[in-house]
Amino acid sequence: MKIDNSCPEIKINFFSFKNNFENFPIFKNLETGFIHAWTFKISDFKDDSSFLIKLLDKEDLKRASKFKNNLSDMLRFKIARGALRLLCSNYYFVLPENIIFSYNKNFKPSVISPRQKIFFNLSHSSDKVLIIFSDKKYTGADIELLRNIKNIEKIACSYFHSEELYFLGSIPDPLKSYYFIKIWTLKESFVKALGQKVSKNIFTDFSVITENMADIYEKDEISLWYKNETNCRFLTFEIENHYLAAGVFKD
Repeated sequence: MKIDNSCPEIKINFFSFKNNFENFPIFKNLETGFIHAWTFKISDFKDDSSFLIKLLDKEDLKRASKFKNNLSDMLRFKIARGALRLLCSNYYFVLPENIIFSYNKNFKPSVISPRQKIFFNLSHSSDKVLIIFSDKKYTGADIELLRNIKNIEKIACSYFHSEELYFLGSIPDPLKSYYFIKIWTLKESFVKALGQKVSKNIFTDFSVITENMADIYEKDEISLWYKNETNCRFLTFEIENHYLAAGVFKD
């Protein structure tokens, strides 16, 4: 693994919305290298989710039915998928219900109709949903609620690279959960960008810690060359002081 911190800065634009869609921006002339991060709360739509649910197609509803034993998770999926369709319509210039998704073997979605060089990834945690759009073929996102992690050492030993374990061991106990979540979101966003599933074998095979481990304290952005020195760019950021999120981008 080769690390380099000299890459140019990545600019990211943040957007959020509630259950009011009147002032949604239409993105007609996207600049090269754009990154847009959208966030919203599931709870803002629970009392009036019918508009979003009407946008779902048969495949969406079929996937939602897998949560039939947990109606809360089913509603969360439907709201998030409806919002994804709505946002996609502003990037692909087509009605939300006419967006056609395809899925890889690990169920990572992409838009196959209409075809444009716009890519996205979705993540949710607790009540918050994060959807990132970019012009990078490999785009990954992860968001996690900030909380105390139980059995943190046991989980880390199962999923973290030795460099990450060493780094986490140097963190004072009151901050361990925060930096555990920070590392986790960076790793999961990378795996999702590649279209892979989270697994111990994949997670332990790479590290998001730079040669100067203090970087993860001081910088929101980390550059990582992984295995064949393919350049991936990592971004990590807080949302409303209650969530940590990360995105990864690669052409």
